[in-house]
Amino acid sequence: MSHDFLWLVLKQMNFPDVVIKQISLLYKEPFSQILINGFLSGKVTLFSGVKQGCPLSPILFICVLEPLLSLLRKDKVIKGVSTPGSNGLTVKTGAYMDDVTMLCITIPALRKTVQITEFFCQASAFRLNRTKCDCFAIGDWREANIPDLKIQNEQIKIIGVMFNDQ
Repeated sequence: MSHDFLWLVLKQMNFPDVVIKQISLLYKEPFSQILINGFLSGKVTLFSGVKQGCPLSPILFICVLEPLLSLLRKDKVIKGVSTPGSNGLTVKTGAYMDDVTMLCITIPALRKTVQITEFFCQASAFRLNRTKCDCFAIGDWREANIPDLKIQNEQIKIIGVMFNDQ
Protein backbone atom coordinates (compact mmCIF):
# COMPACT_ATOMS: atom_id res chain seq x y z
CA MET A 1 0.00 0.00 0.00
CA SER A 2 1.09 3.51 -0.74
CA HIS A 3 2.11 5.61 2.25
CA ASP A 4 0.46 8.64 0.62
CA PHE A 5 -2.78 6.64 0.46
CA LEU A 6 -2.36 5.74 4.14
CA TRP A 7 -2.05 9.43 5.13
CA LEU A 8 -5.12 10.27 3.04
CA VAL A 9 -7.18 7.49 4.66
CA LEU A 10 -6.15 8.54 8.16
CA LYS A 11 -7.14 12.13 7.32
CA GLN A 12 -10.53 10.95 5.98
CA MET A 13 -11.03 8.94 9.17
CA ASN A 14 -10.55 12.18 11.14
CA PHE A 15 -7.31 11.19 12.81
CA PRO A 16 -5.82 14.37 14.32
CA ASP A 17 -3.12 15.98 12.15
CA VAL A 18 -0.62 15.63 15.00
CA VAL A 19 -1.19 11.84 15.11
CA ILE A 20 -0.80 11.50 11.33
CA LYS A 21 2.39 13.55 11.50
CA GLN A 22 3.80 11.35 14.27
CA ILE A 23 2.97 8.17 12.37
CA SER A 24 4.45 9.59 9.17
CA LEU A 25 7.71 10.22 11.04
CA LEU A 26 7.95 6.48 11.64
CA TYR A 27 7.78 5.99 7.87
CA LYS A 28 10.20 8.76 6.87
CA GLU A 29 12.91 7.19 4.70
CA PRO A 30 12.14 3.63 5.83
CA PHE A 31 14.50 0.82 4.95
CA SER A 32 14.99 -2.84 5.61
CA GLN A 33 17.89 -5.25 5.64
CA ILE A 34 17.75 -8.93 4.86
CA LEU A 35 19.57 -11.57 6.91
CA ILE A 36 20.53 -14.59 4.79
CA ASN A 37 22.72 -17.38 6.17
CA GLY A 38 24.12 -15.06 8.83
CA PHE A 39 24.95 -12.24 6.38
CA LEU A 40 23.14 -8.90 6.49
CA SER A 41 22.33 -7.23 3.19
CA GLY A 42 22.69 -3.55 2.46
CA LYS A 43 19.80 -1.20 3.08
CA VAL A 44 16.73 -1.64 0.88
CA THR A 45 14.52 1.47 0.72
CA LEU A 46 10.82 0.82 1.35
CA PHE A 47 8.23 2.88 -0.50
CA SER A 48 5.07 1.10 0.58
CA GLY A 49 3.58 -1.27 3.12
CA VAL A 50 3.70 -1.33 6.89
CA LYS A 51 6.57 -2.34 9.12
CA GLN A 52 6.61 -6.00 10.07
CA GLY A 53 6.59 -6.51 13.83
CA CYS A 54 5.51 -2.95 14.64
CA PRO A 55 2.51 -2.99 17.02
CA LEU A 56 0.96 -0.11 15.07
CA SER A 57 1.09 -1.94 11.72
CA PRO A 58 -2.07 -4.07 12.11
CA ILE A 59 -4.12 -0.99 12.99
CA LEU A 60 -2.73 0.98 10.02
CA PHE A 61 -3.39 -1.94 7.69
CA ILE A 62 -6.98 -2.27 8.89
CA CYS A 63 -7.50 1.47 8.38
CA VAL A 64 -6.22 1.28 4.81
CA LEU A 65 -8.35 -1.76 4.02
CA GLU A 66 -11.55 -0.12 5.32
CA PRO A 67 -12.23 1.97 2.15
CA LEU A 68 -12.29 -1.25 0.09
CA LEU A 69 -14.59 -2.98 2.55
CA SER A 70 -16.84 0.07 2.68
CA LEU A 71 -17.14 0.21 -1.12
CA LEU A 72 -18.03 -3.48 -1.21
CA ARG A 73 -20.59 -3.18 1.60
CA LYS A 74 -22.33 -0.17 0.00
CA ASP A 75 -22.55 -1.55 -3.53
CA LYS A 76 -26.12 -2.38 -4.60
CA VAL A 77 -25.15 -5.08 -7.14
CA ILE A 78 -23.45 -7.15 -4.44
CA LYS A 79 -26.32 -8.64 -2.44
CA GLY A 80 -24.50 -10.82 0.06
CA VAL A 81 -25.80 -13.87 1.90
CA SER A 82 -28.65 -13.91 4.42
CA THR A 83 -27.66 -15.36 7.75
CA PRO A 84 -30.00 -17.33 10.04
CA GLY A 85 -31.57 -15.28 12.81
CA SER A 86 -30.42 -11.93 11.41
CA ASN A 87 -33.88 -10.55 10.58
CA GLY A 88 -32.99 -10.11 6.92
CA LEU A 89 -29.48 -8.73 7.34
CA THR A 90 -26.92 -10.00 4.86
CA VAL A 91 -23.19 -10.58 5.00
CA LYS A 92 -21.15 -9.41 2.02
CA THR A 93 -17.61 -9.45 3.28
CA GLY A 94 -15.35 -10.54 6.07
CA ALA A 95 -11.73 -9.58 6.63
CA TYR A 96 -8.91 -10.79 8.81
CA MET A 97 -5.82 -8.72 8.04
CA ASP A 98 -4.99 -9.30 4.37
CA ASP A 99 -7.41 -12.22 4.01
CA VAL A 100 -10.63 -10.77 2.60
CA THR A 101 -13.63 -13.04 2.02
CA MET A 102 -16.45 -11.96 -0.28
CA LEU A 103 -19.83 -13.67 -0.32
CA CYS A 104 -21.40 -13.20 -3.75
CA ILE A 105 -24.59 -14.92 -4.82
CA THR A 106 -24.64 -13.86 -8.48
CA ILE A 107 -22.16 -13.63 -11.33
CA PRO A 108 -22.76 -9.85 -11.67
CA ALA A 109 -21.92 -9.49 -7.96
CA LEU A 110 -18.68 -11.42 -8.44
CA ARG A 111 -17.76 -9.26 -11.45
CA LYS A 112 -18.55 -6.07 -9.50
CA THR A 113 -16.44 -7.30 -6.58
CA VAL A 114 -13.47 -7.81 -8.91
CA GLN A 115 -14.05 -4.38 -10.50
CA ILE A 116 -14.19 -2.58 -7.13
CA THR A 117 -11.12 -4.46 -5.90
CA GLU A 118 -9.14 -3.51 -9.01
CA PHE A 119 -10.18 0.15 -8.58
CA PHE A 120 -9.04 0.06 -4.95
CA CYS A 121 -5.72 -1.52 -5.92
CA GLN A 122 -5.05 1.28 -8.42
CA ALA A 123 -5.84 3.95 -5.84
CA SER A 124 -3.91 2.42 -2.95
CA ALA A 125 -1.01 0.65 -4.70
CA PHE A 126 -2.20 -2.68 -3.25
CA ARG A 127 -1.46 -5.68 -5.42
CA LEU A 128 -4.05 -8.39 -5.85
CA ASN A 129 -2.40 -11.71 -6.58
CA ARG A 130 -5.15 -13.50 -8.51
CA THR A 131 -3.16 -16.74 -8.48
CA LYS A 132 -3.74 -16.81 -4.71
CA CYS A 133 -7.44 -15.92 -5.00
CA ASP A 134 -9.89 -18.78 -4.71
CA CYS A 135 -13.54 -18.64 -5.61
CA PHE A 136 -15.76 -21.30 -4.10
CA ALA A 137 -18.89 -21.79 -6.17
CA ILE A 138 -22.05 -23.56 -5.20
CA GLY A 139 -23.88 -24.27 -8.41
CA ASP A 140 -22.78 -23.54 -11.98
CA TRP A 141 -20.53 -20.48 -12.23
CA ARG A 142 -18.72 -21.37 -15.47
CA GLU A 143 -20.23 -18.33 -17.19
CA ALA A 144 -18.45 -15.98 -14.76
CA ASN A 145 -15.38 -16.16 -17.02
CA ILE A 146 -13.10 -13.85 -15.01
CA PRO A 147 -9.47 -14.14 -16.16
CA ASP A 148 -7.02 -15.64 -13.67
CA LEU A 149 -9.70 -16.32 -11.07
CA LYS A 150 -9.91 -19.95 -9.98
CA ILE A 151 -13.51 -21.00 -9.53
CA GLN A 152 -13.86 -24.36 -7.83
CA ASN A 153 -16.76 -26.46 -6.58
CA GLU A 154 -15.24 -28.90 -4.10
CA GLN A 155 -13.99 -27.02 -1.06
CA ILE A 156 -12.17 -23.92 0.10
CA LYS A 157 -10.23 -22.97 3.20
CA ILE A 158 -11.06 -19.56 4.69
CA ILE A 159 -8.93 -18.44 7.63
CA GLY A 160 -8.18 -22.05 8.48
CA VAL A 161 -11.77 -23.34 8.21
CA MET A 162 -12.73 -25.75 5.44
CA PHE A 163 -15.98 -25.11 3.57
CA ASN A 164 -17.61 -27.47 1.05
CA ASP A 165 -20.92 -27.75 -0.74
CA GLN A 166 -22.09 -30.77 1.28
